[in-house]
Amino acid sequence: MGYGLEDPNIDIILGKMEDELGPNRKESFLLSPDLPAPKINELARRGISYINLKGEAFVDELFSNIKDNIYSDFDTGKIDASTHSKFVANFGHLPNYAVKNEKLKITSIGHKNTSYEAKLKFSFLQDDALNGSLPDLLAGKMFELEIPEGRMQAPILEMDGITISRSMTSLTLQLAPVISTTIDIRFDDGFEYFGIPFKAYKMDDAAELRLYPIGATIQIKLPFKSKSDEGINFSLSYTHDQSVKRIKDEIELFELLDRLTKGNRFYAFEKGKQVYSASLDAILEKQSPFEWYLEYFKLLRKIEICYKLTFQGVSIEEVTEQTMQIARRAVASHEGVEMEFDIPGAYWRLPYELRSEEDKVELQSFLGNISNIVMGSKEYISVDLHGHTLSIGFEIQRLMNPIIVSEVNFDIPVMSEIVVKSANEKLLIRYSKEHLFGNTET
Repeated sequence: MGYGLEDPNIDIILGKMEDELGPNRKESFLLSPDLPAPKINELARRGISYINLKGEAFVDELFSNIKDNIYSDFDTGKIDASTHSKFVANFGHLPNYAVKNEKLKITSIGHKNTSYEAKLKFSFLQDDALNGSLPDLLAGKMFELEIPEGRMQAPILEMDGITISRSMTSLTLQLAPVISTTIDIRFDDGFEYFGIPFKAYKMDDAAELRLYPIGATIQIKLPFKSKSDEGINFSLSYTHDQSVKRIKDEIELFELLDRLTKGNRFYAFEKGKQVYSASLDAILEKQSPFEWYLEYFKLLRKIEICYKLTFQGVSIEEVTEQTMQIARRAVASHEGVEMEFDIPGAYWRLPYELRSEEDKVELQSFLGNISNIVMGSKEYISVDLHGHTLSIGFEIQRLMNPIIVSEVNFDIPVMSEIVVKSANEKLLIRYSKEHLFGNTET
């Protein structure tokens, strides 16, 4: 800056740079419009790259290049997160960063404004199915269109004129919502859920409602002209987040789902004003799966309180019948209640030996108190549940309504056994902090 090519000082400066920096000398540029070829060749001889632009046009070109590459330059490590965030903040972008596989990545992009402009430019490979579906999506005949991997050419995603990505491999397009707000829901039995993000979409033959309570997405499809005397015909599906954040949130989620699918009347409020009221037709005749999950997370909440712990990062896929039984045992132990189990065909074999008349009298007394027989575990029982070890005590079993199903031999001497089973094939189990000092107790 400030020197002309004919100025002898330029040779001195360039020579000194070459001597001191050698191979570490950075690339030099000359910005000037329409230089003649001999001067351009002389620049090349001196190691100077020529840019045929005026200053104003160069600044515009440079700014445009930064906007096109600011996100990709961060992805490839050419700039750090501080430089990236400062530049994109000028356009309202609020990127979130997280370390993945030992590398800092952008996980999501927020925006400081409620409205902003985003564009996606791409072309299809020849695909009759996709070519026919896109007009249906735009006409509202379908809610969603998935463009699978390998079907897009040259995709460019821009937001506020900044290029976000040029490497998208697949894409899901959805209708724009006709309503996007936050609602509160209240049921006739008093249950309430506050602050649910809500979106409504209008299609050709149905409306689709999407609710976003903490931890899940609930989709309700309402065909037009679907109202019956009892309620509204609908289809409901939901997608659960992979990981559970708080047990209390899960309880509220499944309280909500359970009531919706049982046809309970609800009222929707926006900013304190009632905007809708309905009861969806009950779609579950037997026990709701949501009722099962509701019981499970209520058990976990009791365990958190009773055992003074917190469950974190529980995967919804870890919730099984086995973990349900563990949770029930842990709560039963703390509350001191008996659990009931079906044991079809099961029985106890109780060995005995008679060597005297006194033994015979004791056996007769034992048979008269058969309903008081219990079996106790020899070892203290602990169970593992979602990363916690819970001590639940010694297991004590008894048969519900026990009956003797074998003949009793009173001959002396004799070694035999008594076979006992439950008349209604039920086993009762409780837990105790005290040991029974043996396998049987009367």
